Amino acid sequence: MASSSPGWPWSPRSRPPPPQPHPGPEGSSGRRPDPARRRPGPPRRHPAPGFLLERGRFTPVAIPPGLEDLAPQGISPLDLNDRGQIVGSYADPAVAEHGFLLDRGRFTTVDVPDAKGTQAQGISHRGQIVGVYSDTSNPSITGAQLRGFLLDRGRYVRLDAPGSVTSQASDINDRGQVVGEYQDAAGRFHGYVWERGRFTTIDVPGQPGTTVTGINNRGQITGTAGPAEASVGFLLDRGRFTTFAVPGAQLTVPYGLNDRGQTVGLSVSGPTGSTLSGFLRDARGRVTAINRPGAAATAAFDINNRDRIVGVAGNP
Repeated sequence: MASSSPGWPWSPRSRPPPPQPHPGPEGSSGRRPDPARRRPGPPRRHPAPGFLLERGRFTPVAIPPGLEDLAPQGISPLDLNDRGQIVGSYADPAVAEHGFLLDRGRFTTVDVPDAKGTQAQGISHRGQIVGVYSDTSNPSITGAQLRGFLLDRGRYVRLDAPGSVTSQASDINDRGQVVGEYQDAAGRFHGYVWERGRFTTIDVPGQPGTTVTGINNRGQITGTAGPAEASVGFLLDRGRFTTFAVPGAQLTVPYGLNDRGQTVGLSVSGPTGSTLSGFLRDARGRVTAINRPGAAATAAFDINNRDRIVGVAGNP
């Protein structure tokens, strides 16, 4: 599910590794390369700066001044809530992966106790954080044993779907519903919803694999389905699946959605799959490209109810 090199492996299966190559049992304190397994990450030699897009204006999302040595290659914002809190991942000088919470200029590292690497991938408006960690290596390393986690009021809860070989948590809403993916013993990927200790599997009918990446407060769910080389996006709303693709794209990878049903993500197109663009899809299905000026590649990871979008962009 992960990669030994972050590069720009635009992937439908997970959030990005940090910008450089980069929980114990329930109740204990304890993500971008396989193109089917990891979300895109920033480039190794040319860090993809995180951004916040609001009302057509891109502004950087960076580690606060004075802390730059913690993340020499920058930080990757992956999710935000309506309070403006942002979570994501970064690599330290030793290339170990860490999650983070950025809250009104205050930077806090998120590390599952005793884990080799952690990535924070989603945050609710209540401040609950979900993500992925590994006891064996950085989460972005191929072959890493991945586990999902929930961080709630300082307490880490391990999230392992029954029968899973690997798993991770991608997003959480204000009802405490967590979504993510897991891989079974046969190698197939499934989405899931976790609520109050109970897992429910989500599989798009007729598709060889499913990944769930986002959930809003209305219970609408988004993710990807299909083979790695031709994945499409989907929206699950009140039991009904709707699949969609960005026009002309070979891969459509939605990552987050707000309560109005606006979805953001990544599309891959071009004769060699070299055109990498973010997108915004509204509730009526209209798609708008998101491309940061001067960047060859852009990925949008989440949108909140104030229409603020976070993502990364750069030149792979």
